[in-house]
Amino acid sequence: MEENNQPTKPEEKANPTPEAAPKAKEEHPKFVWTWKSFFFSFAWLGILMFGLDLLSKWLIVWNLGVTSNERYAVIPGFFYIWPLTNLGSAYGAGGDNPAMRYVFIVISWAASFAIPYFWYKQLYKHDNLINSVYMLCFAGAIGNAIDRSFYWPNITGFSGVVDFLSIQIGNWIPFGSFNVADACLVVGCLMAAITLIVRSIKEKKE
Repeated sequence: MEENNQPTKPEEKANPTPEAAPKAKEEHPKFVWTWKSFFFSFAWLGILMFGLDLLSKWLIVWNLGVTSNERYAVIPGFFYIWPLTNLGSAYGAGGDNPAMRYVFIVISWAASFAIPYFWYKQLYKHDNLINSVYMLCFAGAIGNAIDRSFYWPNITGFSGVVDFLSIQIGNWIPFGSFNVADACLVVGCLMAAITLIVRSIKEKKE
């Protein structure tokens, strides 16, 4: 008998080929809207704070005006109503340059659309704390976006963002004059920063 001297070929490993079917895209669980899920989405918080910001500004405009630069003591030596208009960003930065107002308008509206988009994309996680952060920041962004976009002298008789809240500690006025939208943004950003730090530390420990 003839011996087969040909070396046997090693078994070929299965290598992926371009024709191989790609892995199915991971799909997130579908978020189902109910009264309970609506409550924990904190959409109501964004609507409530936006409405409060808009109403409070116009109550100040109708009753006190925004041109007198007078301060009204609510808690003397600590808390005042100080109606002003702001053409810039925080502490009036950029208010001296008219072109900067258009930059702030674009930034404000970009944030007003981006924030609810990312909020909606992560609703399936049911992260109540982050949902509240998103909605606070949304209320702050859109509240000031409306002021910057629509409050002009030929439309409302004044121009810029309406600020009217002021905190004073001795002779120090740490925040100048601000509004409900500003407060929402500051609280939302602080909550986000603290949450990220605490969760990061917790993950490292685990």
